[in-house]
Amino acid sequence: MDQNNYNYIYQSRKEMLDFVPQSCLKILEVGCGDGSFSVQLKDRKDTEVWGVEMHEESASIALQRLDKVLCGNFLELMETQKLPANYFDCIVFNDVLEHFLNYDEILSGIKKLLKVNAYVVTSLPNFRYVGNLWEIIIRKDFQYKSSGVLDYTHYRFFTAKSIQRMYSESGFEVRKSYGINGTRSIKVRILNLLTFNFFSDIYYMQIATLAQLK
Repeated sequence: MDQNNYNYIYQSRKEMLDFVPQSCLKILEVGCGDGSFSVQLKDRKDTEVWGVEMHEESASIALQRLDKVLCGNFLELMETQKLPANYFDCIVFNDVLEHFLNYDEILSGIKKLLKVNAYVVTSLPNFRYVGNLWEIIIRKDFQYKSSGVLDYTHYRFFTAKSIQRMYSESGFEVRKSYGINGTRSIKVRILNLLTFNFFSDIYYMQIATLAQLK
């Protein structure tokens, strides 16, 4: 397993816990890794947590921590109906949707897995992150990297506005959405003050969102 996969698979992502509503009792995490995030949801009373993971080694670890874990490609698992219909209160994608070529196909497909008025939680890379803008605007370059916003395994890129549009066009209503994992750069803070918060979105490497099925 290379270092890039390791970084994604073994993360607790505590900053995402508050995005999963307490009312959700049956939860599915797509790309659950070893279950480091979802196992924290198990502490909630009467919560049943499932996971989907492509890496066999990580899936086997997650299986010991969660209620059920399926190993394989999420799209294929949906198509073969190995996931129950109208079953989940919430589906979580922590830095996962950007790895699918057609994220709209994913958002359309999960509707049959969700209960009425159920939720979707996502963490997505912010293309307008200051590190990205520095590369593109100042260095006039665009180079894929082993991790981060320009990870070479990312098929899609997002901004705060495009995330809102994506959910609206897919039949979901955004309940809350804001940046997470921000920079500590003083220069960025000064720039933001001088521009009356016009560049507030460039602080954050990722944007976390809670959306509800209409």
